[in-house]
Amino acid sequence: MTTIKTSCLSHPPRNRLVLLREDFLAICEGNHCAAAILAVMEYWTDWKLDLITKKLQKAKEEGYGPESVEAEPWIYKSIKDLKLNDLMGLFGRNKIQESLVYLVEKKYLKCRRNPRYGFDRIHQYLLNLNLIQKELDKNPKFNITPPKTYKQTPMDFLFDDETENTKQPHPLELNNQSESAEQAEEVAQSEDEKIAIELLTTVGITEPALSQLKNKPIEHIQGWIEYAQNEDLEAGFIIKRLRANHPPPEPPELPDPTTQINQQAQAQIEAQVAEAEAEAQKLQAAGVNKEDVENWQATLQTLQGQMATSTFNTWLKGCLPIRRDDQILIIGLKSKEAVEWVNGRLLQPIQRAASNHGLTNLQFEVKTNDST
Repeated sequence: MTTIKTSCLSHPPRNRLVLLREDFLAICEGNHCAAAILAVMEYWTDWKLDLITKKLQKAKEEGYGPESVEAEPWIYKSIKDLKLNDLMGLFGRNKIQESLVYLVEKKYLKCRRNPRYGFDRIHQYLLNLNLIQKELDKNPKFNITPPKTYKQTPMDFLFDDETENTKQPHPLELNNQSESAEQAEEVAQSEDEKIAIELLTTVGITEPALSQLKNKPIEHIQGWIEYAQNEDLEAGFIIKRLRANHPPPEPPELPDPTTQINQQAQAQIEAQVAEAEAEAQKLQAAGVNKEDVENWQATLQTLQGQMATSTFNTWLKGCLPIRRDDQILIIGLKSKEAVEWVNGRLLQPIQRAASNHGLTNLQFEVKTNDST
């Protein structure tokens, strides 16, 4: 596909676009949904970094320390918001959730709950920029000179030329303690108001309702927004509930991607252990011991080196002893055709290879796996 700078058609301003990058698709192993989510997170991270830089510059000009601004560009995103807005319905909820789990497992994304408001169940995500860039650079096709980046965070970019002794005193330190407390409260209220406006505008709430609702408790605003999104309700529903000062209902518990990863891994391990134990008990009951199995696997490796790959894969790959009757070791094959073919062509090569791996003085028979 050719990249063009202009279009033959005119589109409305701020028209939404779903972006799928070839390099993201490559590092996501062909997972189109995960690659699209990475592009979404890249867009919002750029937006958040620009916002953080502006806030830090303003804090520096006013004499505040960098600790007054959160430096990491965490992105607040619900699965529903991703589905309906950022990805415009291109992928379903389950696919988006699976892809988020995949990105967290690959460590391309970090995931957390809101550290400020414990009631907030919507996850926040942080791009692992260093790891993603490292993965992109591994492919020569996508290895380009990276753009100029901050040394660590926008905070370092703005404050690295200052030392503890040269920083200006915080303006609140110039007043008495009571005045400082009042000013600090005003700063906190101003931050809450900015957060409230940002949340309300994301769901389409505008003036005059925006001015009426921006001073409502943040936990009420977030709670009603999440509830409305989950229930497919319009912005008018949120406005009515916030105006009436109704507390939001308790949100449903959502699965944590990191917990889900651990549970899946544990379930796989338990299933593999149970399968191995069942197979061992079955072989033991059939008179096959562990040493017989190990020697047979070594025999298979020798046969694989002596035969054409297609022949080995078709007739012998994965076969194991299923029973031992005194000096006869019975090997299980997947089909009657395999039994006929091995009986006619491979019993002597099997006998020779097995004699080199501790299976001497044994005769071999082959039967289908469902034989008793």
